[in-house]
Amino acid sequence: MDDEILKHVIKPCIEDSDTEPSAAVNCLLDIYTRRADGTAGVITQLHLIVSVLRRGYKIVDHDRVMKMLRILDRLCRAVPFKVDHRDTKELYEQVYELASQLVSFDQIRRDAFNLLLTLLPRANASVRVSATTVKNILEFANSSKDSDDYELYLN
Repeated sequence: MDDEILKHVIKPCIEDSDTEPSAAVNCLLDIYTRRADGTAGVITQLHLIVSVLRRGYKIVDHDRVMKMLRILDRLCRAVPFKVDHRDTKELYEQVYELASQLVSFDQIRRDAFNLLLTLLPRANASVRVSATTVKNILEFANSSKDSDDYELYLN
């Protein structure tokens, strides 16, 4: 599936406010697991995944969110981080924010935390980590400490 189709056909449909978040997730999972041929730009794919997850992670079942997180992780690993590339910086900031929100959900917290661990060393000081992201991570760390869930940090 080429970049133009993703940008000009799929993205507007998925981001339409009338599109149910679960339908958008199903659409993207279908594209990535059955039809994606790897030719579309990684940046466009990242934008789509981040957009859909931001809209629907609270109401979509955790199995599908975990699948989307794994795709997001693979795409983030494929993005060549460049300080002067505005899209890359913005995407990293959005992914940090999103993953920091997802660590509060028991079923997906490990995947979200591992995504954060994977991304943090790849970026540098040019990527702004918001106060909300830091707050979410600290709350997650405190709740893990309070529940003696140290295993999460060992993998």
